[in-house]
Amino acid sequence: MEKLHEEMERRISEIQGKAYLFFDEIQEVSDWERCINSLRVKFDCDIYNSVVLKDIVKRNNIRDVELLERIILYVMANVGTTLIFC
Repeated sequence: MEKLHEEMERRISEIQGKAYLFFDEIQEVSDWERCINSLRVKFDCDIYNSVVLKDIVKRNNIRDVELLERIILYVMANVGTTLIFC
C-alpha cells in the first residue's frame, strides 16, 4: 500500500486541475481504502473502480448510473462515519 500511495502522490502532483483515477482490481491491494481516502483528502481527484462499477450496473440493471456514482463518492468520502439510510 505504501508504494502505491507514493507513486499515486507523485503522479497526481504532476497534474494541473482535477485528477481522475481509475483502478482495476484495487481490492488486491491491502489497506487500499486508507490509500484512496488519503488521496481524496490531499488532492482534487475523483476515483473510480471501473470494473466494479460496470459490474454493479450490469448485474443490477441500474438505469441512473450518475446517481450511483454520486452515492459511491459520498460513501467513499464518509468511510468510518455512521450512515443512516431511510
